[in-house]
Amino acid sequence: MDPRSRSLTNLEWVIGLPMKVTTLLDETTEGTLYAYCPITNTVTLSSSTESTGAADYRILKVSFLTNVQVLETPTQNTSFTNAPGPELAPVNLQIIDSRIHKLVAKKPSAPPGVGREGVEIFEALSKTLPCRWQGTAIVVLDEVMVESPYTAETCKSIEEGSGGNGYSLRRVKMIVEGERRRLFGENERKGG
Repeated sequence: MDPRSRSLTNLEWVIGLPMKVTTLLDETTEGTLYAYCPITNTVTLSSSTESTGAADYRILKVSFLTNVQVLETPTQNTSFTNAPGPELAPVNLQIIDSRIHKLVAKKPSAPPGVGREGVEIFEALSKTLPCRWQGTAIVVLDEVMVESPYTAETCKSIEEGSGGNGYSLRRVKMIVEGERRRLFGENERKGG
């Protein structure tokens, strides 16, 4: 049996081989089968332009194809490992570990005397705004200070006379109020 006449239900046997496909719209595309996904029922064809050498990838639904022609007879060793693809450099795990430890060390820990609510408010603010601890107070954008008990009423501009940070103060108050609603809403549902 000619291996090129196998069923289209499993195209893994031609990964890495050149092929020509025709779509329902009568478009013909040539390239190397880069990938086949039986879950989404798609094929990915890779082709490169001779002038630039850049790769072009097309993802097509198998059900959208009217004709598939394998242009080369597969050998015994044709498999996914022979498929074309980018060369991946080895990963140095020591460098990755070092970066993780540096990031963990940089994460500001809450100062003594700050409760769970203060930590939660700090984390909610720091998701979108630069924050730091100053004693037990949270300093946001170096413009707004949120003091214990970390409510919208305890948010204040650091420089009262500047007038340029009214938006920052309103934004911080809004985040603090929303986080407190979330915190106390969860506690009420849990019965605490």
